Amino acid sequence: MKPYLIILLFGLILTACENPQFDLKDSEYQPKLVVEAYLVPGQSPSNIKVTRNFPLSQSINLEEVILSDATVRITRDSDKQVFDLVYNPVKGNYEYPGSDFVIDYDKVYHLFVEGKIEKQTLSATSTTHTPKSGFKIIPEQSQLSPTSYTGSENVSLAFDPAPGTDFYVASLTALDASVESFIYSPENRYEDIEQSDSSDVKEELNFRKYNSEGFLNVPDSPGQIRELDWYLFQFYGRHKIIMYAMDKNAKDFYLTHKDVQELDGNFLEPRMAIEGEGIGVFGSVLADTVEVKIEQ
Repeated sequence: MKPYLIILLFGLILTACENPQFDLKDSEYQPKLVVEAYLVPGQSPSNIKVTRNFPLSQSINLEEVILSDATVRITRDSDKQVFDLVYNPVKGNYEYPGSDFVIDYDKVYHLFVEGKIEKQTLSATSTTHTPKSGFKIIPEQSQLSPTSYTGSENVSLAFDPAPGTDFYVASLTALDASVESFIYSPENRYEDIEQSDSSDVKEELNFRKYNSEGFLNVPDSPGQIRELDWYLFQFYGRHKIIMYAMDKNAKDFYLTHKDVQELDGNFLEPRMAIEGEGIGVFGSVLADTVEVKIEQ
C-alpha cells in the first residue's frame, strides 16, 4: 500500500517545554521495532515491513535498517490459528508464502513481531479489525474525464462506503511526472515556482509526484461524492488515484504521523496501536483505483 504510506524510520521521541530545543547527547535512546503493516481483505498478508530505529545522533546504516531475521506471525482471532510470515529478500518485506490464508472482511487479526536489535530481543503486538465489505468507487458518477487544470469542475470521486468505516484517503500518483509536465506559476496558484526555477522541481520530483487527502466523518449511505482540491495535482498528464477505506488504526496513524509537535514546543508520538517494544502501524484497508488525466 503505497504511496501513503511512508517508510517508517523513527528515532527518539523527544520532549521539550516552551522552547523546542533539545540536546542529542542528553537524549535517551531506546531501541524499537518499527512496524509498517496493512492487511487487505481478499489478499494474503504481504508487504509487511519490519525495521528498526536509530539514535538521532547516529548515522543510519541502510544495511541494518531492515530486520530480515525477525519472527512475524498473524493470528486469526475467529479460530486462533497462527500463520508464520517469511522474509522476501527481493522485496525487503514479510509475506505469507501459501494460498490457504486470505484476509477476510469484518474480522479481527493479531500481529506478533519479535526481533533482535543490538543484542536485545524485542517484541511487539497489535490488533486490527478489518472493514466490512461494500466499498467501491463508482466511475460513472465520478468526474474523471480529461479535465483542464483549475477548470470549472473539480475532479471528484463517487463511492459507496464500507458500513461502519468513516475515514477514507485518496492517494494520488502523477504517472507522467517530469520537469516538463510540472504545472508552474502563475498557472499553479498553489506553488510559487516559475519555469526558470525548474531545478527545484527536479530535485524534489520523486516527492512531488505523490499526494493524498483524507475525508473524515463519511456516512454509511451509498453514493458519496468528494471533490479533490487542485493543489493535489502538480503535474499535467495521467494520475492514478487509489482510494482507501481505513480501519481505526490506519486512520489514527494517518491523521497524526506528521503532527508530532504542539504549539508550545512539546514533541508527541503519533497515535500508534502497537503494544510492547514497537512503534509504527498495524492496520487494515480496502482499496479501489481509478485514473484521471489533467490537461493544459
